Amino acid sequence: FGMAVREATVRGVWVIAMNAGGMAEDLIPGQNGIVTPMGNFDNFNEAVCSSFDFKRPASDNLQDSNIRNFAEQAEELISQFYN
Repeated sequence: FGMAVREATVRGVWVIAMNAGGMAEDLIPGQNGIVTPMGNFDNFNEAVCSSFDFKRPASDNLQDSNIRNFAEQAEELISQFYN
């Protein structure tokens, strides 16, 4: 589940995630998404409603991200087998 969140954030997609496992690791609340408590419907509803006011960041704001893209992940995987 964390991979879907990472892929969304590097593309500038606003994410709402529960604070469970790796889903919220790469989120910066208020900057690229909202983290809500697990199972709290009221907080989730508030997060969805507040997201309508979100202004998407320019994609170049995310270039300094420490999140690896597909090509970087593929290179890492290949190096595991051929090094």
